[in-house]
Amino acid sequence: MVGAIGWYGILSRKPYAAPHWTEPWDQVAREAAGNGGIVIGNNPSFFFCLTNLTPSTSPETKGYFAGLLPGTSHAPNVCTPQQWISAGSPATRTVAVFDGLSFGVPGPSLGEIRAALSARCKPLGKQDLVRDTEANWKQEYQPTTGQRLWRITVVPFGCATRCCFQIIAKVFNHHRDREAAGG
Repeated sequence: MVGAIGWYGILSRKPYAAPHWTEPWDQVAREAAGNGGIVIGNNPSFFFCLTNLTPSTSPETKGYFAGLLPGTSHAPNVCTPQQWISAGSPATRTVAVFDGLSFGVPGPSLGEIRAALSARCKPLGKQDLVRDTEANWKQEYQPTTGQRLWRITVVPFGCATRCCFQIIAKVFNHHRDREAAGG
């Protein structure tokens, strides 16, 4: 009887206790690989899928990774929150934050990263994926696990680089000087 109930939960996925099996990390990693900017993430499944989509730049591995992002293998502009902070919190034209449930990831939370980015970049939207219908129950009976209503949150940011700010300032100053000179 218990086995039948368990299989019912697995197949129907409605009262399923572990929705991480339904998380679309392959789709999310494809979006991240095409981002063209900085990618900040915190979920091991996300990094596993992204590893397969990001070719190595190392001549020793001939285009194949010999490890997993972002720990034993590295790709430009792909990092964890702590790696992003340690690199000086860089911003390119786009920075995308891929926030999935993760346990034991050292460093700041992705909520803190989003707040830091919001102070200097413009959020371009927010996409919530995989609603956990049992999140309220998990929060009540297992409050230390950090369960939340949406298993994945993707927030892309548009950031003007320092170079762009310098160009804008030069154009503004040029027009201001022309107006002051009467031209």
